[in-house]
Amino acid sequence: MVAEEAYEHSQYGESESEADFDIETVDGPALTHQIAGIVGLCITSLLWIIASWRLLYHYSGWCSTCCTKRTKEDEDINHLRADGLTTKRLLHGLLWTAMVVEGVGYADMVGTNSSNKLNYVLLDIIGRGILEFSTFVIGTVHWFNITSQARAGDEKLAFTIFPAILMIITIAVTISSTFEAVALLHGGFETVHEFRSQSDVHRMQLLVESTGWGIHAVIVAICGKMVYERISSLPTFSQVRSQAKRNIITKMIIPMIFCSLCYLLRAGWMAADFVSRIIYPETTFES
Repeated sequence: MVAEEAYEHSQYGESESEADFDIETVDGPALTHQIAGIVGLCITSLLWIIASWRLLYHYSGWCSTCCTKRTKEDEDINHLRADGLTTKRLLHGLLWTAMVVEGVGYADMVGTNSSNKLNYVLLDIIGRGILEFSTFVIGTVHWFNITSQARAGDEKLAFTIFPAILMIITIAVTISSTFEAVALLHGGFETVHEFRSQSDVHRMQLLVESTGWGIHAVIVAICGKMVYERISSLPTFSQVRSQAKRNIITKMIIPMIFCSLCYLLRAGWMAADFVSRIIYPETTFES
C-alpha cells in the first residue's frame, strides 16, 4: 500500500509529495521520472542517430543530383535517389524531427525529475500525438505508392481512397492534439494529473487518437493483403524456390503485419485509457 501511494505521488511531479517521499519505505527500487527520462533519452538518442543517417543518405542523393552531373548508368543504379521531396525523405524528416522533440522532452524530465506541462506537451502531444502519427501515415502512403506501381486492375480506387482516409485522420489527430495542448496550458489546470483526470478535451483526444490508430492498423493490414495477392498472382511466382518465396514474403509482408499489430496495440491501449478515465477518473491508467 505504501509503495502504491509513493508511486502514484511520484507519477505527477508534485513537489510536496516528493519532499515527503521516503525511498526506504518502498519495497524495491522506485521508478522516478528521472530514471524514466534517462531510459527514454537513451532510446530516443539511438533512434535519432539512425534517423539522421537515413536522412543524410536520402538527402545526399538529392543534393548530388542537383550539384553534380551523373551518367545514365549512375542514374539507373541510384534510381531511388529521385529529385524533389519524396515520401521517403518526408518520412525520415518527420521521424528525425519527432526524435528531436521527444529528446528535449525527456531531457526536461531528467532535469526536473517530474512530469510537468512542458515535457507532457513535447512527448505526448507533439511527439507521439502529431509527429509520430504523421510519420507512420507517410510510411503507409509510401507502401501504397510502391504497390500502385504494379498493375492495379480493379483496385485503382483503393490506392486513392485509403491514402485520402489516412490524410483526413492525420488532420483530425493534429487538430485534436492542438486543442489538447491549448487546454493544458491555458485551461487553468495546476498539474498534468489534474488535467488528465478532469479534462473533457483530453478524453476526446484519447478517443480520436485511438480511433485513428485503429483505422491505420486496418488500412496497413489491407495494404499487406494487397501486396501478398499481387506477389502470389505473378505467373513466375509458382516457379520460385520455397526459400526465395520465404525471403520475399519476409521482406515485403512481415513488416506490414508487425506495423499493423503495433498500431492496433496502441489503439487498444489508448481506448483502455479512455475507458479508465470515465470509470475511474482519479486513477492513472499507466499505474
